[in-house]
Amino acid sequence: MTFTRLLVGGFLALAALDYVRVDMTATPVPFNYPYYVTLVHLPVAFVMLERYYDVLAEVRDELVHLAGGPSMERAYDLDVDVPDPEAVATAYDAVLNRAFHPLALGVGGVVGAGVMFALGVRVSLFAAYPHTLTLLALGAAHGLFLAPFLGTLVLASRMTSSFIQNVDSLDPDGVGGYRRIGDASVTLVVYGVVLMTFDFVTASSVTFVPGLDARIAVFGAYGVVLAVMIGLTLLTTHLIRSRLLTIRDRKLAIIRWNFRQAEQGFWTAHADGESTDEAALDVVAMATMYDQLAEMNMWPINVASAIKLAASVTTSLVVVGLDLGWLSIPV
Repeated sequence: MTFTRLLVGGFLALAALDYVRVDMTATPVPFNYPYYVTLVHLPVAFVMLERYYDVLAEVRDELVHLAGGPSMERAYDLDVDVPDPEAVATAYDAVLNRAFHPLALGVGGVVGAGVMFALGVRVSLFAAYPHTLTLLALGAAHGLFLAPFLGTLVLASRMTSSFIQNVDSLDPDGVGGYRRIGDASVTLVVYGVVLMTFDFVTASSVTFVPGLDARIAVFGAYGVVLAVMIGLTLLTTHLIRSRLLTIRDRKLAIIRWNFRQAEQGFWTAHADGESTDEAALDVVAMATMYDQLAEMNMWPINVASAIKLAASVTTSLVVVGLDLGWLSIPV
């Protein structure tokens, strides 16, 4: 929270300097349009950066919790890694801490500001919009998300290869305890869509820069980023489900083997005239556990999360359509 307050305070100080040094009456709408939008845009972005970290930390806690649950891999020699919650926590924290390290965020901010400066010079943006400090702050704010985004890609990759180690057959979510992780991934994408919509509303104002076909450029960039975000979400969901199915099928194979053993014990006891109560309980237990696991579809994103994602994307597209004049509000 302290870091977020520093970011917001620093930005507002820069915006105040811009307000003082620029004659606002000489830069009427639409030429001061980005300035006012950015006053809302960047504080929202900084708060979402903090929430971004919180969501990834929640995913970490969930992965560690699930890795520490009852596991067949600890009882059988399956030639696979045994779930190790401490190893998951250590490896996850190493990536997360690097991604959100102040140095990494600072480097990203410098890169973002540099890109904005180069863009401003290249398309004569500063000549049309004299709020230079605010525009550089906008670029720096985007750069702050560079290291966290790269870290998230690393975490997603490690999640599908090693962090997901166990499935909780008794978790009420029906996907072995991974629904909350699926919800977290959707939440991150929704944050991204919100910030990207702000970006479009701000960037679309460069339509007024002479000689720049901004409508095509800005909408094209928006479309590419939106497609990449949705594509990565779908790919990650597919890979996580594949990992969960692999673990589930491994457990089912062990249950089938134990079921045959229990069933054989039942019939042997029955043939020998001995009590079959204990063997019957084993058979029922194995059958029940098998049915529970087999019924899990292992989709980490459910219908409610999909609707939430679709609603955010649709809202963003509507805002973009209104901003471009492709849609209009009936009056």
